[in-house]
Amino acid sequence: WDLNQVLNKLPEEKAGLIRGPLYAKASKIGVEEAKKFLKDKEDEGVIDKDIAMEILRVLTKYSKFR
Repeated sequence: WDLNQVLNKLPEEKAGLIRGPLYAKASKIGVEEAKKFLKDKEDEGVIDKDIAMEILRVLTKYSKFR
């Protein structure tokens, strides 16, 4: 839910590029891999730094529950 709140700030086509792969990486591979994916998308210009930071906060928050 929290991740969707952040991604809803993006246009749907950009959110779609982030949502699925980020969920998959975070849940199946690990949070560190998800953070690397997020950094790559920021470097590619898909998302800006502010959105990336918000998503990182959500990932960090939920990584403590695992």
